[in-house]
Amino acid sequence: MAHWGKEVRFPYLDERLVRWAVETPAWETCDFANGEDISGVEAVKRVLRLLALELGMEGVTREKKRAVDTVRRKDCKDGNQQGQ
Repeated sequence: MAHWGKEVRFPYLDERLVRWAVETPAWETCDFANGEDISGVEAVKRVLRLLALELGMEGVTREKKRAVDTVRRKDCKDGNQQGQ
């Protein structure tokens, strides 16, 4: 599903990731007590950020969490709306 050049992805719906998350104890997956000091990765969506880091997508691990509609509104304000 894509609109205005934005592709929506739902990594938390991947069956392998869901299975791993259900089978792994919460204290191993969350680790909120350590903040950014150990991995250098923000605690919000840490599992996905660490996976991106492992896959060589370091830039993605530093991006701020935001909703797709927030990105779209910004593009519209900047005049980047397609189809006009």
